[in-house]
Amino acid sequence: MPDGDVGASEHRMRVRDWIWVLACIAAGVAVYLVARHTRPIVGLGNHDVAGITYNADVLLRGGFPYIDTVEIKAPGAFYLVAAAFHVFGRSVEVLHATCEAWMTIGTVGLWFATTRLYTFGGGGTR
Repeated sequence: MPDGDVGASEHRMRVRDWIWVLACIAAGVAVYLVARHTRPIVGLGNHDVAGITYNADVLLRGGFPYIDTVEIKAPGAFYLVAAAFHVFGRSVEVLHATCEAWMTIGTVGLWFATTRLYTFGGGGTR
């Protein structure tokens, strides 16, 4: 097989891999949007979010999680939500937008991590 055919085959494989990646991303976004809009969370949604909001309020009043409250969750979310409340005001909408933004940032980080660890086409680790 001439070298030109190998390059073209490899190129087709990479294009096919990217089509699958984009299809998976589109499917994930579609599932998220359907789930988010057909089953909206009323109010805070669950006790974890309530605890995060409570600890954010404690921070905004000058207190400290684990000292002024009893909590087992990691503190990052408390500080993130407290910062969002400080900048945009305290509301459920701000809480939900902060959560959605944080999840989006996390998925981008996950994308970069996986592309650094694995190759396309089942080649395994780099």
